[in-house]
Amino acid sequence: MKNDIDIIALRQPESFDDPLTEIARDGARRMLAAALRAEADAFVA
Repeated sequence: MKNDIDIIALRQPESFDDPLTEIARDGARRMLAAALRAEADAFVA
């Protein structure tokens, strides 16, 4: 039996160092938060 196994480390979303990706993720988080706030306000009203 062979013992030579290739292990490839996968990148985790939190470890991504691309500034444009971080800006896009931050924008997506803000848009989601705003949509949830608007939906909650509409539900309460």
